[in-house]
Parts: sequence; C-alpha cells; structure tokens
Amino acid sequence: KLGHCTKVQAHIQLKSDAIPKIFKPRPIPFAYLTGVKEEIERNVNAGILERIDTSPWTAPIVPIKKPNSKIRICGDFKVT
Repeated sequence: KLGHCTKVQAHIQLKSDAIPKIFKPRPIPFAYLTGVKEEIERNVNAGILERIDTSPWTAPIVPIKKPNSKIRICGDFKVT
C-alpha cells in the first residue's frame, strides 16, 4: 500500500511567463507494451496517476525494464 503525507501541502510554482508545451509520445517497444499498460493501470488504481482527456503540459514516457523484468515508467522531462 502506498503511503501519503497529510501534514504538508505541496505547491508547484511556475514562472509567470511559462508557456505550456506538448511533446509527441516516444515509440514504446512492442515487447514492453503489455508491461507499460499494466504499470499505468496499477498506478491509476493506486491513485498515483489520474486519467485525463487533455493537458496543456506533457512529457514523453520512457519505459525501463527492471532487473525483476517489471517495467518502470519514467518521464523524459529534459525535453520540457
């Protein structure tokens, strides 16, 4: 079960002149596709991720295969 913090509220500060950016998704290797879908669904069910229709900000994901053969989903934020 995922723990959470209830005593501190986080705030994300953006520059006042920040312009939202949308980047094309990276291709996901076919061998990783099932694992990526399972990991995203697991994160949605755990309340870590939330399904949305659109967003003014996006970053491509990078799936990484862990030593136990499961998939870790990372964001490629260097492009933003």
